[in-house]
Amino acid sequence: MPSLKDFVTAMSVGWPIALAALIGSSLVLVAPEIGIPFAPVLPTWVNNILFVISAFSFSIVIAQLFVFVFMLVRNAIANRRLKSFFSQEISDLSDDERYILKYFLERNERAFTARVIDEKIAPLVERGIIIKAYGQHSVLDWPYQIHPIAWKIMKKNPKF
Repeated sequence: MPSLKDFVTAMSVGWPIALAALIGSSLVLVAPEIGIPFAPVLPTWVNNILFVISAFSFSIVIAQLFVFVFMLVRNAIANRRLKSFFSQEISDLSDDERYILKYFLERNERAFTARVIDEKIAPLVERGIIIKAYGQHSVLDWPYQIHPIAWKIMKKNPKF
């Protein structure tokens, strides 16, 4: 027989499980009260267990809802800060750095390969505008990509 700790651990895995337990146990508890004809009359101890399940699953669903809202707000603030950061970095580019980024923008190439230590793109990598990408690479070449937020800023303002 699973313990209460096992139940709470299972519920914290994801809100869909907790929501299903909340709806199911709540419906069984209120079915006799709202006059559903096929609702079984359950012993008191079963109703008590169903109430505990409802209470725990309700708290898990509410906690997950708070986490979801918090993450939305945090991501929106982080994206706003990143847009501001990259806008400033792009406006402070030297002519050579601007030329490199315009080259990729004109060809609509956000990802490319370059030497592992390329002195032409090194300043852009330092600024975070170009990042090392994951993927296959050779001994001489490494995959790079222009940061997605920087890319969106450059696409909106091609004359940066």
